[in-house]
Amino acid sequence: MCIYLAGMLRWKLNFSYTVTYDVVNNSVSRRIDLFNFGVLILSHGIISMELLWSKYNDQFEQQLQRFSHQLRVHLAHKLNLGRVKRHCWLIYCFMLTRNGLIIAMTLYNCIASTITLVILANCYSEVVIITRCSELTLHIVLILCCYKDLQQVAQQTMRSLERLDIDLAASLERLNALQALHVQLWKIQRDVENKFRRSLTAIIFKYFVDAFVLPYWIFVIVDRNYNAPYVLHCASEEFGRLLEISILCWCCAQCQQLQRCFSSQFYRLSRNRKLEQLNAALLRISVQLAQENFQLNVDGLIKVNNEFLGKFVFAVMSYLFICIQFRMNMSSTEVHFNYMVIYDFCHDHFSRMLDLVNYVTLTATHAAITIEVLWLNRTEQIEQQLEHIRQLLLLQFGCKMNLARVRRYCNLNYMCLIVRLLALTAMTLYCNLNSNPSVLLYYGLYSELVLLMRLSEFNLYATLIMAFYMELHDISNCLRMELNWTRFRIWSARRTSLKRLCSLQQLHGLLWQVVRCIEDNFAWSLILLMLKYFVDTSVMPYWIYINIINDIDVSMVYYCITEDLCKLCGIILSCLICTRCALLQQQLRAMFHGLLTDRHSRQLNYRLLSISRQLSQECCQFSASGLLLINNETLGKFLFGMVTYIVICIQFRKALIAKTLTDAVVSTISLSQLP
Repeated sequence: MCIYLAGMLRWKLNFSYTVTYDVVNNSVSRRIDLFNFGVLILSHGIISMELLWSKYNDQFEQQLQRFSHQLRVHLAHKLNLGRVKRHCWLIYCFMLTRNGLIIAMTLYNCIASTITLVILANCYSEVVIITRCSELTLHIVLILCCYKDLQQVAQQTMRSLERLDIDLAASLERLNALQALHVQLWKIQRDVENKFRRSLTAIIFKYFVDAFVLPYWIFVIVDRNYNAPYVLHCASEEFGRLLEISILCWCCAQCQQLQRCFSSQFYRLSRNRKLEQLNAALLRISVQLAQENFQLNVDGLIKVNNEFLGKFVFAVMSYLFICIQFRMNMSSTEVHFNYMVIYDFCHDHFSRMLDLVNYVTLTATHAAITIEVLWLNRTEQIEQQLEHIRQLLLLQFGCKMNLARVRRYCNLNYMCLIVRLLALTAMTLYCNLNSNPSVLLYYGLYSELVLLMRLSEFNLYATLIMAFYMELHDISNCLRMELNWTRFRIWSARRTSLKRLCSLQQLHGLLWQVVRCIEDNFAWSLILLMLKYFVDTSVMPYWIYINIINDIDVSMVYYCITEDLCKLCGIILSCLICTRCALLQQQLRAMFHGLLTDRHSRQLNYRLLSISRQLSQECCQFSASGLLLINNETLGKFLFGMVTYIVICIQFRKALIAKTLTDAVVSTISLSQLP
């Protein structure tokens, strides 16, 4: 009721009582304030409907009691109530501390302010959302405690299976009971997810909005009139929200890590055992643990874990800088987004157009990266596929991955990234020390760091693919020597080589699928990164030219040169790595195509022809959304187009200056001829 009363006063008061802004003129703050209020109303509506009409309210306690009873009856293990109480008390203390701080700040603000109704409504809304989030965290903590007890039982079972004199019937009974308990715990997790499905979506969205709006209010308070209590309140709220999200993500990640841990242990026990029934039971529970894994989904959109926490913080920083940028643009009449050059904003239309193109490409690239990182991320899938290929190399060929070579290539990639980051950071500090300090310089540094790290992530995956192709090249050389050695031997000696050829073809098919998965992971951001880098490398020399002819600031010239070189270094490195992958694959194709001559075995010829055809069709080519291939040919076109557009931009600039001078002379002559 307090929320709706505050909504009636919405058009007269700003709902966020922690900051006072110009409601009439400051449209950016007004829109952010209104958007925050709308998200708050939506969150409370969703939480109210879920509490009133949800059918999962009383099932959780009964399911936990049933789980504890079956754990004690079938496996003779009592649930560790001391650990459960300790974890629950920590959640309760954190919730009470958060609510106590909010109530204390509310009482202080009620004494010092006249809009008491809005302050009380804000306190009520925060307490409701914090309580609901703490309730969800409490459920996840209880599931985590159950997983820890289940892991203890699993370790005892595995120790009993490693003995020489095992009781097969008792072991199978314990494994079946353990599998049934895991299914029950997985169903409990699904019920918790259904219980908090809508409210979890609302809470995550509300916390995301608050996480970048609260620092914006701090910026507005400091910029307008510094008020220490309001700054302290916003900072404490920001810290509390980030801490709540961090605790929730950590608990979910711990549950997932525990489940993966004893899934791999059961899979390891299922190998090299002579008892088929025991092997089948171990493999069955391992497969079940791999399929029915712990994943807390936000309405099927986002998986809550540590990876999501990193994406959350990254997106909060991005939107915070965007809000501050809009605020600074609204507070000034002539602000250029490109901080590296000062031009005539009213009359130099060509520079203004280039500035706008640069800003639009930067915004589009950041939006694409944010969308891919949050909702289209396939990092875990790529890592699982690469690990599967590594295990197949070890099992089918007895070939261990050359980790020293992989580390060497990856460290070179990391060193190149660190050198570029340090160069940009050093030039930013140098420009701030030798010219007028600007917040836009740091915002530009942040935007460039995001682009560099995204492109370096693509380079890192391409480097791993190159390392795997090198392993396949070494294996193919050994296989070619084996085929030449067994060329005139009996069929039984050549059958092993035929099987190894089939395995090699399968490995290449899997590696080709990983390349396609990497392309899908960078589908939008890679093409926009290429476009952004092309625009920057073409426009940056133009800004250098403007700075030199206007004799503004030599430090900005050095900054433009450094940034242009960093971008060219990233593009060149990507093209070289992708070209090397394509060259290794072409060498593999030529190797197997040359083995087709003078062979009398029909099956061997068919297999060689099949792998040669596969290598010619499934080429290792990295493309940016299917629009252009990343290789040396594209690098040549990129450099040629960059030089062309640099010349065009400078020609347009000179033509504009000449036209301006001509118009000035004509107007002077016309005025002199007047009577």
